[in-house]
Parts: sequence; structure tokens; C-alpha cells
Amino acid sequence: MLGKSKGEQVRLVVHHSRNTEQKQWDETVVVCLAGMTRLIRSHLGIMSQLEGFEEGWSELMVVVESSLAGGRKEVALAAMNLISGLMGTTSVDIDKGMWQRGIRALDVGVVAATSSGCQVPLGARTELVNVIGALYEGNRLRFDRASSLEVYKWIESFCRNPWSEDDAGNPVQPVGMPPVQKIALNVLLKLQPTHDETLWPDYLRTVAKLLDPEHAIALMDSRPAAAGVKHSGAMEHDTSTSEALPPPASAQYRLALNAAFVERVMEQLTILFEQAPLHSRAAAFPGVVDVLGRCMEVRGSDRVNMMTSCLGQKGGGNQNVLFAPGIEPRTFSV
Repeated sequence: MLGKSKGEQVRLVVHHSRNTEQKQWDETVVVCLAGMTRLIRSHLGIMSQLEGFEEGWSELMVVVESSLAGGRKEVALAAMNLISGLMGTTSVDIDKGMWQRGIRALDVGVVAATSSGCQVPLGARTELVNVIGALYEGNRLRFDRASSLEVYKWIESFCRNPWSEDDAGNPVQPVGMPPVQKIALNVLLKLQPTHDETLWPDYLRTVAKLLDPEHAIALMDSRPAAAGVKHSGAMEHDTSTSEALPPPASAQYRLALNAAFVERVMEQLTILFEQAPLHSRAAAFPGVVDVLGRCMEVRGSDRVNMMTSCLGQKGGGNQNVLFAPGIEPRTFSV
């Protein structure tokens, strides 16, 4: 109650979703970002002629970076709406410097969303992947070779690090691929370099690298020692105990390679390899074969068996097996 007016009580009603200072400040940032988006879209031609506009744009991108990396869903989504609203449409003619500064801001968001200690909510991470895909698909000609390779690296990061601490605490765990991985693979198909054939070998190598088991092996090597696992150079599986190593609570040790993911990547790689120009297939072929060779090298090894145990699979189940024997062999032609 705030007081009385004319003998009647005056009460302030606070909605439960805005009942803390942090939530109220978050809403303030969301409203400000939405307002800046409308203002710049409508008056960019005039604003770009004003003194200090470049510094103002850089400061706005700093706000976008902190919003993307801050771990607050509504604020992160507002920052993505600003990026897509200003950079993802041809109606807003931003110059090269503004474009490159926006790409750097996105890079900060991707690093935060794919780090080992990620606190960015799932909804914000999936939307960030979609924004990247839409931005590239609608503005291919703006992406030079360096920025295109940056986008490939972003999608690879999302595929290799699809978990967050927020996911680890969720009692309902996804079966098969995590949501971020599913969206990232869908976006990856839309990144075909139709505007620049010289990018095809890099694009194919990016897809093939998703099958590389070294990332998963490095994660397993970094796990703390536990019963049933010996750490002496190469990791060995101790068959003297039937206890499986419990899955870790931290997202840092969640494995990104699973049977559904590997099979999906193989299918996409086969399709894309056949669609690529002949000279691009020839250039990418050694790298593709190298990655597939490393996959076969570790298949059935003690490391793979131990990874399977860490995921809670005790024989028979192949939902989360790293390299499932049920995956059909593929053939490539150059």
C-alpha cells in the first residue's frame, strides 16, 4: 500500500514476472533495444550523417554483446532481434564498418553460448543459431571469405558444444540429439556457398570435421579419475567392475557425439559432397577421408567403450553410442 487518497487506500500492483529490480532492469533493456531497432531502421540515412554515429553504433554493439552473453533470455532475444532487424534486411543499408562490428558482436554471443561453463538459456541459444542462419541466407553477398569461415566455425561450435549448465540441471533430458544440435545441422544445410564456389572445400571440411572424435576424446581425458577408469597415458577400461561411470552433472563433460548425430552428419555429408563442384570435391577429399579414418581408428577401442559406459549404456542400447555399428556405410565419388 502506497498510502491513502480521499480516504481510500492506494495500492501498487507488481506483476510476479517483474517483482525484482533485476527483472525490471531487464525489461528496461528490452524496451530500449526494441526502440533503438525501430529508430535506426527508420532514420539510418539521417543518423549515419551525424557526428559520432560510428562511436554510438560501437557502444550499441557493446550492449548487444553483454546482452547475448548475460544469461538472461528476454534480454538476449531482444539483442538478437536488433541484430536481425538491422543486419538481416536489405531495407537497412548499413556500411561495411557497421556490418563488421555487428559480426564481432555475434561472435561474442557465440563464444558465450558454446563455452564449457555456458549459462545462456536453451531458448536463447537455439534462437541465436536461427538468427545466424537467417542472416547468412539473406545476405550471402555481404559475407566475404573470412566472415563466411567465421559462420562455419560458429555452427561447428554449436554442434560440438550443445549443452549448458542450464541443460544439465533439467530433469527432462532429450533423447538422441540435443535441440541445439538439431537446429545447427538444419542451419548448416542452408550455408551452402552458392555465392562463392571457392568456399566449397572449406564448407565440406567443416561438415566432415563434425565427425572427428578427437573432441570427445579430449573431453573424456579431462574428466576426473573415477572407479573403473585408469589414467595412465591412454585411457583403459577396467573390466573387473561392472559399475558404469555415472554421467557427469556438469555440461563441461557432456558428450556431443552420439549415434543420431553421427548418422545425420554422414547423410548430410554424402548429399553435399555430391552437390559440390568437381574441383571442390577433389580439394576436400583428402580432409574428408582423414576424418573418416580417425573415426574408424577409434571405433571399438577402449575409449569408445568407456564413453558408452559414461553415458549409462550397458550393452544393447545404441541411442547414445559414439559410433554405432548400425550406421550404413557410405561411398563417395570424386
